Amino acid sequence: PGGRPRRTGQRLSRTSPRPAGSSAPTDDRRGPADGAVPPDAGSTPADGPPPRARMLSLLSLGFSVPLAIVGGGAIGYFLDRALGSTPWLALLFLGFGIAAGIRNVVRAADAFSARDPE
Repeated sequence: PGGRPRRTGQRLSRTSPRPAGSSAPTDDRRGPADGAVPPDAGSTPADGPPPRARMLSLLSLGFSVPLAIVGGGAIGYFLDRALGSTPWLALLFLGFGIAAGIRNVVRAADAFSARDPE
């Protein structure tokens, strides 16, 4: 009949042993066969997170800095409209947003340099 061709051979689940004489690799993601956990499993390396995680934390600044600035300006704008104090609160909260953005950059740079082995 039509449809997909049938697969031949023995199907194995992840928990079943390999057939005798099979040269297929085992699933190394399961860990040791006796269920023992390696001593370093789940611990953070002494030199900090892997380079990819460090890069992603720095890339997050591309969102957090503009978000802080726009958020501060938006809060000031809406407070100005509600209280009729245009443009003073918008400028004040825009300054708070800029300060928060700079603080985010400084904190990220400090964290990055503290983990840098050089």
